[in-house]
Amino acid sequence: MNKIVPLHQTAGAFELKEGAGGITGICSFGNFVEMYKIDKTFCIQSPRDVDPEQTNPDALWVTTPVNDVGSKNPIIARVILQNQEILKSAWFKHEINKEEVMSLLDACKEKLLICDRIAKKLAKKIDNVILKIEAQGVRREKNAQGLNPFPHISNLTEDCGTFLAEAKRAIKSICELPAVFFSIKNIDNNFDSLADRLTTHLKSDAPLLTFINSNAIY
Repeated sequence: MNKIVPLHQTAGAFELKEGAGGITGICSFGNFVEMYKIDKTFCIQSPRDVDPEQTNPDALWVTTPVNDVGSKNPIIARVILQNQEILKSAWFKHEINKEEVMSLLDACKEKLLICDRIAKKLAKKIDNVILKIEAQGVRREKNAQGLNPFPHISNLTEDCGTFLAEAKRAIKSICELPAVFFSIKNIDNNFDSLADRLTTHLKSDAPLLTFINSNAIY
């Protein structure tokens, strides 16, 4: 059964027609809201977000299905929903720009979802090649001087390049997060540099620094 979702403090209400079940999570990213079912992500934009200059008095609310994964996906569950709850309940020594935190987490989430899709696509291709080899073996030339066609994965170089580029962008978004919580002037784009910079703000055995060091490539 589809569920009507009212947005509090707005004049909007929506029926999310795709996906299974009801709404399992809602998160605001400033100029748009994402709503999650277990298997689907929707982007909700208000008339003001769609038309910030207010040139169209008849601008409408826009609801767009944007991802075929939802709250059941561990990336959305851990990067977005879990961290949103932490921000709501945690106490900080000074005021934190929570909107900026969620914006960086959203950027990270989007890059990780791209990496996840590529990894799953490649894994499926590899499994298919393995099954074919197990069933038919590897063909040889008639003179037995070569293997033809040799098993390969189509677009492997392109897919791996995209995966690495998106992973690098995700890491950069992660590295920007500490600047929201600490007085850090420059933004790092890798865990090695970030670990060095945070040593002036954290004790050597701090959980955050331990995590960063364990993922750094020295």
